[in-house]
Amino acid sequence: MLFGGTKDPGDLQVWSELAGDRDEVIVTHGRDGRLASRSVRAARVLTPAQLSNLQPGRAVVFRRGMAPVIGRPQMAWERADVRAAKSAAARAETVLVEAPPVEAVPAEATPDARPSLSSRPRTLRSVC
Repeated sequence: MLFGGTKDPGDLQVWSELAGDRDEVIVTHGRDGRLASRSVRAARVLTPAQLSNLQPGRAVVFRRGMAPVIGRPQMAWERADVRAAKSAAARAETVLVEAPPVEAVPAEATPDARPSLSSRPRTLRSVC
């Protein structure tokens, strides 16, 4: 994808060559208005000047097996899924920031509701 605004002639020439050539029919007429000749010449699909002067918000998309296309890409911050993900991340961050801090209490200070394994009576069951 190529956005406009670049002024480097070497880069522009490479992108123009990548866009390829097309056949252009040249028709010449005589003084009497009749057809004098018809010829075909190769012309650039996009010239370096056209690539340099793309309108703001436009880009050329190059894809293998497809002719280059000039289009208007959608900016990521304008997409609904990106806005939803950003607001969800902001809500999650707010929850983390507003959560009350948890104080660490030493294990000896809290009585355990269950008796420890060593104080329980042991019973053996036979499985048969």
